[in-house]
Amino acid sequence: MNTAVGPELTTGSKGRDVISPRRDDPLEGGFADLEAELVNLERFKLGCEKSPEKMGKYNERKEAFERQLKAQVEMEENIHGNGNRFLYLQGRFCKLNDDPKAESYLAKAVKLDPLNCEAWNTLGELFWGNGDLNSARDCFVTCLEQQESKSTLRHLSMLLRKLGSTPKERVDNTMESLKLCKRAIALDFNDGESWYTLGNTYLFLFFSMTHATEDLQAALKAYRKSQSLEKDDYRNPDLYFNRAQVLVYLEEYESAVEDYEQAKVLDPSLPADAKIDSIVRKIDNSTEMIKRNGRIKPKRLATLVKSLKTAASVELKVDYSRVRNINGNNRVSEPVKLERVQALKDLVQGDNPGVAIDLKIVLPLARNGEPPVSFLVTDRDGVMFVLSVYHLEASVITKIKSERDHIIIAEPSLRTVNFRQHSYQLVQLKMPTQFFVNGKILEKNFAHAALDSASV
Repeated sequence: MNTAVGPELTTGSKGRDVISPRRDDPLEGGFADLEAELVNLERFKLGCEKSPEKMGKYNERKEAFERQLKAQVEMEENIHGNGNRFLYLQGRFCKLNDDPKAESYLAKAVKLDPLNCEAWNTLGELFWGNGDLNSARDCFVTCLEQQESKSTLRHLSMLLRKLGSTPKERVDNTMESLKLCKRAIALDFNDGESWYTLGNTYLFLFFSMTHATEDLQAALKAYRKSQSLEKDDYRNPDLYFNRAQVLVYLEEYESAVEDYEQAKVLDPSLPADAKIDSIVRKIDNSTEMIKRNGRIKPKRLATLVKSLKTAASVELKVDYSRVRNINGNNRVSEPVKLERVQALKDLVQGDNPGVAIDLKIVLPLARNGEPPVSFLVTDRDGVMFVLSVYHLEASVITKIKSERDHIIIAEPSLRTVNFRQHSYQLVQLKMPTQFFVNGKILEKNFAHAALDSASV
C-alpha cells in the first residue's frame, strides 16, 4: 500500500486548520537545508555591505541559493500541484534583497500556515522596515499567541521602545520591553542575541527614564554575557560599538578603545576611528590643561586658592528624587549630613558618601558634543583635576558667572584615568543635584543624554 505524500490538515492551538508537513515528506529535508542556508546568507550580508569584494561573494551565494530555491519550488509543484510550502522562504529571500514581492509571499505564507512563527516574524520585520510599526507589532503579537519564540520576544521588545504617544505609554512600553527580554532569556539562557537585546533595553532605560547607574551597569553585564556566548561564525559588531559608547560615557577610555577597535575589525563601516580620535583629543586636552594649570597666571591661581580657604560653612541637601529604579520608585530626598573635606587628597578612590569638597572652576573643558559636562577645577591646595557632571545641560554653564562663585560638590566619586602615556585624577558627579554654586543646587532638572549607538 502506498503512503500518501503531501501536507496533512491538523488543528492548530486556536482550533484552526493549518498545513503541516508529513514526517515522511521527501521535501522536508530540502526545506530545512534551505532555511539554514538562508540564515547564513543573512548573516554573511551583514558584514559585507560596505565591501565590494565581499559583496561579490555574497552575490555568488545569493544566485546559488536562488537556483536551489527555484528547484525545490518546482519539485513541490510537481508533487503537490503548488509551491505553498516555500512561500515563507521566498518571502524571506525577497526581503533580504529588497524585492517588493516579499510582502505578497509572506502574507500568503501566514494565511496558509498561521502557526509559522518565523513567517510572522519576517512579515513583522518587513512592516517595521517600511515604517508601519503598528502592523509590525500585530505580527509579533500574533506569533506569540501561537507559541513562545525568543526571536519574536526580542523583536517585540525592540519595537515597543519605539512606540508610545504619551509619557505614560512610553514608560509602560519600556517596562514591558524589559519583561519581554527576560522572557526570551528564560527560553534559552545561552542565546547571546537575547542578552544583547537585554543590554540595549537597559541602556535605553537609563538614558530615557531612570538615570540610575544600576541600569547602566546592568547593560554592561548583559553585553559581557552576550560576548561570552558569541560563536566563531558570527560576532556582533554592534555589541562592541554600543558597549564602547557606554564606556566612553563612564569615562573608561582604555576599555572603550579596545571595543571600538574590535567593532572596526568586524564592521569597517562603523565610525570607530572617529570615536577613538575624539577620545585621544579629549584626553590630550585635559592632560595639557592640568599640566599648564589651565594657562592661568600664578597670581590668579593663588587668589582662587585663597578664596577657598576662607569659604563660609553652609548646610547642603542632596536631592535624589529624580533618580528612579527600574520599578519606578524614587529615592527618598532628604538632608544628607556632609563632612567638608579640605582637598582632593582627602578623598578616597571610588565613591565618597557623606563627603563634600570646595572647589573653584578654572574653565570648562571641550566636550566634542558628548556628555558628561566637564570642567578643569582646583582645590584648596591648588591641585588641578577634572570634574565631570552627568545629566547636566551644557547651557547651564552660563549660570556660573565668575570666579567669585563658590563651588561645592557632594558625595563625589574619584578615579584615576590612565590612557596610554597619560594619567590624571577625575572626579565624577552622577547627578546635577550634587553640584552647588554659592550654596544652592545649580540645576535640578536632568538632561537626557543622547547616545550615538549602533542600534538600541
